[in-house]
Amino acid sequence: MSQREAVVRWGSYFDTRTGLNEGEYPILRFDYNDGSYTHFADSFALFLETLVRRT
Repeated sequence: MSQREAVVRWGSYFDTRTGLNEGEYPILRFDYNDGSYTHFADSFALFLETLVRRT
């Protein structure tokens, strides 16, 4: 397997299924490799903060 094939592909989406939580939609991460969703952040601000800290 090449290094390029081992890359995890994911996308982030607002979770509108449960409605607003303190005025914000939670953020879900979708894994394109296995088709699963996981909770990523409780707010858009926390989502951005997490992304910045990882880079």
